[in-house]
Amino acid sequence: MGSLVDSGELVFQIAINGKVSLSEIREIMGDVFLINEASEPQIKYLLCKGTNLPDVTTKTAKLNRLHGVQSATLALNRDQIINTEFMHVLLSKEISKISN
Repeated sequence: MGSLVDSGELVFQIAINGKVSLSEIREIMGDVFLINEASEPQIKYLLCKGTNLPDVTTKTAKLNRLHGVQSATLALNRDQIINTEFMHVLLSKEISKISN
């Protein structure tokens, strides 16, 4: 998982099914980036960072115990996990939307 070079931080996608706020998610996960959201069923797709696999596993387990969360599932999408350039392109697009 994660970048094979650089800082060693893991970038991963997680899908959270249930009624939970981004602020509650950020309390557990730290920095998150909302990729997409569905209203029925309520699902949030997020990009997150972790320091190592045990950190990611622990945070995911904490999310699953939050009131209102039916499931928090880690997505093992190789392009998003290994290709840090993909992450930079996504973030640049969102930043340009905000600044325009």
